[in-house]
Formats: sequence, C-alpha cells, structure tokens
Amino acid sequence: MKSGKCPKCGSDEIYRGRGHNQRTAINISMLKIARVDDFVCTACGLTESYITDRAKLDAIKESWSRVQK
Repeated sequence: MKSGKCPKCGSDEIYRGRGHNQRTAINISMLKIARVDDFVCTACGLTESYITDRAKLDAIKESWSRVQK
C-alpha cells in the first residue's frame, strides 16, 4: 500500500497516518519500541503498518518468535 495502490481491492484511495491514533508504535521488548506508519484503504478498509526505522527490525528478530511455515 505504500505505493498508493491497495493490494486487496486495487483502489488508489490510500491514506497514510502517523500520530493520528493511539498506536503510533509497537513494543519490541520491555524497553524498546518501534515507530510505525499506518496506511488505510478507504475503499475496502485494509490496513497495513510499517516500521519506520529499519534498524528496529534486527531488534525484533532478537526479541520476537519467528512464525514457522
């Protein structure tokens, strides 16, 4: 959705929010957070969140459990 097109319905009615709601970050661990940008398709309601600091992705790998296939 960061490209401006919804992968679910194909709409270009995509809006980006940062700091517009209570959840502008996710907890990585007790002392670490990662800021997120939220994208919403106003045509179908699909919502996606992206971490803004790529360095935080390594911290998530260390702290979170990986989903197994």
